Amino acid sequence: MHKIDVDVLNRLLEHERFPHFCTQIRNYFEGEMAGGYMSRNVLLDYGEAKLLGLKDNPDVNKGELKKDVDLIQTSKIGENEADIEKLKNTILLILRDIKKEFPNKRDSEVATADAVQMISSDLSGIPPKEVTEEKVADSAMKYVESVIPMDAKTRFRMRRFVLFVLKIFGKKRQAED
Repeated sequence: MHKIDVDVLNRLLEHERFPHFCTQIRNYFEGEMAGGYMSRNVLLDYGEAKLLGLKDNPDVNKGELKKDVDLIQTSKIGENEADIEKLKNTILLILRDIKKEFPNKRDSEVATADAVQMISSDLSGIPPKEVTEEKVADSAMKYVESVIPMDAKTRFRMRRFVLFVLKIFGKKRQAED
């Protein structure tokens, strides 16, 4: 059994067009619109028959008549064809909207590289033996604040969290050495 990506599902359910999309699905399942489309085809058949009735008339341009008949024949649609096209167009609109706000893996890779470069550059003037967890945390916070504005309380908590992570990472590295 496949797992459902809850984030994607929530984004679909919360999209402003999703209720309309559900109505379109219901109409498709119930065949609400198919009768109308088939009625349209009947009208097109009637027009085609009238045009074909003119084929023996010497005053009618046979090339134009054939073009008109071809146009009518290609204008007919299958019973569910229009419903499927409408469903497809609506879901594509929804997916495009969601993709605009969806985190882009490439963006996070670039942000990570930018962060590492900025922190590294900030610490480059300090001799390696003098680089402490506190200095790394301060440098990391400069980067975070350049990306995410925050108040003093949030900055304090975030710095404390960064220090916590650095200490855990430092202990792990010492244990591995």
